Amino acid sequence: GMGDPPGMENTEAGARLARLLYRKLKVFIDDGRVLVGELSCLDADGNIILAGAHEEIIDEHDGTCTRQQPMGSILIPAAKRTRVLVEVGDVEAKPLAALLQL
Repeated sequence: GMGDPPGMENTEAGARLARLLYRKLKVFIDDGRVLVGELSCLDADGNIILAGAHEEIIDEHDGTCTRQQPMGSILIPAAKRTRVLVEVGDVEAKPLAALLQL
């Protein structure tokens, strides 16, 4: 709010991010790919680095994941992602959405 000391928002965002580090994220890319990996970095611009990532190859007919293509560590530019899911309960999914302004 208005009465908060300067820098308060950053601290809050940092605390939120700390809870999400090394959690498994599922990131949907604007070209239709789905990438899954552990959040290892998120910069101020919203670019995400996933560690131990893989691409989920989706069967176009029934939408199931048919295989996983290992990719190692990857950088996903903020402009490229359309949606990010945290692979835990609802409680943790909300801070991520708030932090990434989805």
